[in-house]
Amino acid sequence: MSMAPRKTPLLDVQDLSVTFRLKSGKVVDAVRDVSFSVMPGEIVALVGESGSGKSTIGHALMGLLRYDSNVTMKGRVQFETRSGNQDLLKISDRAMRKLRGSELAMIFQEPMSSLNPIYTIGSQIAEQILAHQKVSKSVAREQALDLLSRLGLPNPAKTMQSYPHQISGGMRQRAMIGMALSCDPGLLIADEPTTALDVTIQAQIIDLLKTLQKRTKMAILFVTHDLGLVAEIADRALVMNAGQVVEQAPVMELFNDPKMPYTKALLSAVPRLRAFRRKSADLSGPLPVEGT
Repeated sequence: MSMAPRKTPLLDVQDLSVTFRLKSGKVVDAVRDVSFSVMPGEIVALVGESGSGKSTIGHALMGLLRYDSNVTMKGRVQFETRSGNQDLLKISDRAMRKLRGSELAMIFQEPMSSLNPIYTIGSQIAEQILAHQKVSKSVAREQALDLLSRLGLPNPAKTMQSYPHQISGGMRQRAMIGMALSCDPGLLIADEPTTALDVTIQAQIIDLLKTLQKRTKMAILFVTHDLGLVAEIADRALVMNAGQVVEQAPVMELFNDPKMPYTKALLSAVPRLRAFRRKSADLSGPLPVEGT
């Protein structure tokens, strides 16, 4: 009997280290010899306190640190692109720009700092589509409108014409998700995407990401300090402390049988009320879409 072929990782990070040189001359090892992989369609959480290095990893993967002469990156980051396997630390700036937004996308925790305040939501999503797809402006706008509709916005046409300051935080985050998904990326990096939102909208965004992941089969690297969110969305989790991965395991195993004292300390700080809130929301039916 033949064995089923083993899937190869979509992302394979080996011995990634990121060092910052401060103006004072001090050297900070933000990430130290971190190794992990993400399989196609898998949701992996990077979890840890502020300053643990988790967001730095996301920025390194997106190529956002390569332009800073005070940053040194070492290791290997193999990413399975549509044209073959490439090392994200070694590819050219031009190749990185081509990947970024099309096959590799990121959602930031504060959309107001990522969205351009002088352009409408619709024009910004359409611009993202035009940058990576050979379509006309009218087709790009149609795709942008369709994206906003699928994201559950109550009035997509009105949102298309709105500026970032004219819509709520939850709607801006949905718009950012729309931009990130506009070109069907294989890997979505979500960097604390719900931190600035209240708990009701936070739950909606998590449910939305899970729904979109099932529909598109994309992989998600979910960066968070909140182990409660990890339990709700991730298949597997990596716990970070002081720039290193101290423990990694499937989520249920991590919660039921944590091995490291640091992980146990993080778990002990998770509010037990969160589980009750999610169960209550599930029993009451779909959460109402914000703005309705």
